[in-house]
Amino acid sequence: MDSSYTSHRLSIGNFYISFNNHIIYPEKFFHYYGISVTSFEELLGFIGENIVKQDTIMKQSIHPAERIVICLRYVEIDDYIRFYRCLLCSMLLHKAFNVRHGVI
Repeated sequence: MDSSYTSHRLSIGNFYISFNNHIIYPEKFFHYYGISVTSFEELLGFIGENIVKQDTIMKQSIHPAERIVICLRYVEIDDYIRFYRCLLCSMLLHKAFNVRHGVI
């Protein structure tokens, strides 16, 4: 059966706790996922049936909407990491070469 970590996904997982709260507030949804509710629903309609998986005896599959949300959050987090990595590199270069911020 599922491990104790994944077996609680349906009751305490981030998707099941926050998604329904975000979807009723389009501004919050866009801020959190980086996509409008309408675009999300269109995307789900386009690819949902292609990414659906079958439940097995060993585990319950991840719903297509949750799969898309995971991807969107990954992209969003990756963008933040890249931004802060660039910012940190820029700050280190300014210090190392003793130049003003507009130069690099």
